[in-house]
Amino acid sequence: MYLSKTTQSLLLPVAKALWTAFMVLGFPKTVCVNGKSSTAVYKLLNRFFTDRGKPSINSGSCFCILDRDFDYASVLLTPCTYASLLDQVVGIQNGIVEIKKNDGTTSIKNLCNPDETYEYVKYKQFGDVLNYWKSKSKELQDKLEKSKKLQLDEMKQYVTQELQSVLMSKKNLTFHIDASEVVSKVIGDKFIDYITLEKNMLENRSRKENLNCIEDLLAFGKGSANNILQLICLFSQSQDGFTSIELNNIKTKFLHQYGFKYFETFHVLEKMNLIVKQENSSVLNSNLNKIISINKTKQMMQNMMQKLRLVDDSEHCMSAAFGGSYVPAIGKLIEIMCKEEMPEEEIVKLLSNYSFQVNDFKTGIKTVYVMVIGGITYAEQAALHFLEKSLSIKIIIFSTNIINGNILINSCL
Repeated sequence: MYLSKTTQSLLLPVAKALWTAFMVLGFPKTVCVNGKSSTAVYKLLNRFFTDRGKPSINSGSCFCILDRDFDYASVLLTPCTYASLLDQVVGIQNGIVEIKKNDGTTSIKNLCNPDETYEYVKYKQFGDVLNYWKSKSKELQDKLEKSKKLQLDEMKQYVTQELQSVLMSKKNLTFHIDASEVVSKVIGDKFIDYITLEKNMLENRSRKENLNCIEDLLAFGKGSANNILQLICLFSQSQDGFTSIELNNIKTKFLHQYGFKYFETFHVLEKMNLIVKQENSSVLNSNLNKIISINKTKQMMQNMMQKLRLVDDSEHCMSAAFGGSYVPAIGKLIEIMCKEEMPEEEIVKLLSNYSFQVNDFKTGIKTVYVMVIGGITYAEQAALHFLEKSLSIKIIIFSTNIINGNILINSCL
């Protein structure tokens, strides 16, 4: 369910599910709400409390309910953790991953089933995971070799107690190595190009050079149509939008490269404010309301990156989800509230360009419930995991769905 398609009827089951959860967990004293859809869900949730019963109050917790457009950059950027890249390249559907191996066969795995290997690597950076496969393979091989030298009574104990676990670990490891090969094959030759370009765009370096890089990637076919559209959207989000000439130029080149079936896609992306077009003064005078809305959108994305220090903070634990280039805004907001770095009024003022509200802010937050209307990414989940460990708090994630850049762009096709 995406923000471009959400309706009151779709939000009703979301509110009902939250009501059910909070009747068990207790409702947090502090509530943060941002966005049109989130505000609607929060109102419906309060109606459920009135009509069906109120839960107990949990004073040591906080509930953040946010629309996806609060931070589109976390969806558009190339992720760097194993699970997020697996989802971006292969796709994870309800925990199921299906990969096509080099020999033409298909391998399917349910990531929800117990898997120590996946639990260990899912939040690790992809480069570190490749090194881990080597050490894990050697460890399992040593165990199997050692079993060949066991005495009869030791062999019996090994077969009944350890063999099944070793074979299952070997099977899981084989799958993840095959999956890593698929991911490496898809992203290998362009990964550094994309990461470097995205970092330059986030840091607002050389607008013209960034636009030329996107055009070069487009011209040389380095990436799918979805990959290029994500870069175009990220450029718009981070570089103060496109001029009319720039947008017409990049749109024409894109349509010639990938086909005119994407013509309507650009219109949808503009409607969702993923692509923002700068307007001249004559249009400003004739269509004032539209320009105010567009200027507000541009101001929002620029101010949030600056005020929350989402960029150029490679030392922050959460930035590891994006290779040190970006800190997800959702995680940064939670960090500010849990660290009690500023009072309620300052938090609201910090995000004054958003329809952001904080209700009954209390200190001493140890548990945070996060609800993202429009989907959360695996990279954001990794960032929240890192934050959870860093602050010694508990973060429980709710969401309408799991999203990535491909899913976001496909929803606009």
